[in-house]
Amino acid sequence: MKKTLIITLLFLNLVSFSQVGQIEYVASFKNKASDYINKELENIVDENASEIFYTLLVNGNQSIFFCENNLQKKSDKLNLLYINSKLIGTIYKDLEGKIQIQNKTVFGEEFTIKDSLLSYNWEIDDKETKLIDNMLCYKAINRQIIEKKIENEKNEIEIIKKEKITIAWYCPSININAGPLDFYGLPGLILILEDDIFVYQAKKINFKLDKKTINKIKPPKANRFLTNKEFQLEYKKLKMERENMLKK
Repeated sequence: MKKTLIITLLFLNLVSFSQVGQIEYVASFKNKASDYINKELENIVDENASEIFYTLLVNGNQSIFFCENNLQKKSDKLNLLYINSKLIGTIYKDLEGKIQIQNKTVFGEEFTIKDSLLSYNWEIDDKETKLIDNMLCYKAINRQIIEKKIENEKNEIEIIKKEKITIAWYCPSININAGPLDFYGLPGLILILEDDIFVYQAKKINFKLDKKTINKIKPPKANRFLTNKEFQLEYKKLKMERENMLKK
């Protein structure tokens, strides 16, 4: 089914210069949910959970990205989109202060990570374009090397390197330096973002925000903030504890 992008504005000529906006994204699987899980888990994954909604609020150099409704419907099966929304949580960015704060839930534990903004080395392809609801968009690619430690048949630890590719379609006529998740750094709003599993696509844009909505763009509060490095250590510890519990 075709998704129509709805844009709410007063004067069309103001769109090009707007740095304030509310963008609603719909997230879905790039392919079938069963393509991303082990065969043993196929019977417990909810294949009908096909999409989930996120909101991006932007006011100048500040933005916040969060799930519109992350309440899981009652079901005996796993909703992978819901689980992913908890892992994403709420992401606040301050481009001027060059900081990012993310509040998310992992293994039932809540974490708030505060650190420097991630930097992205975008490869912009000026020749590859796409019309998204009559708006000219350009393709940009971000490549990231992911390292993963695995135990081989000899009980030795190996480091496997894999390239993760993220594709963004951005619109230069919408002067907002932001997009889904923690992605930014392109000369225009990211309307579509896709990685190897998920696709995030803008479905509604509103350039007129009231004071109540703008006030939502603020950093998450927490009693304890972790850096990305500290969070990774906490995550590995929790993961090991869960794996040991399953072995018992």
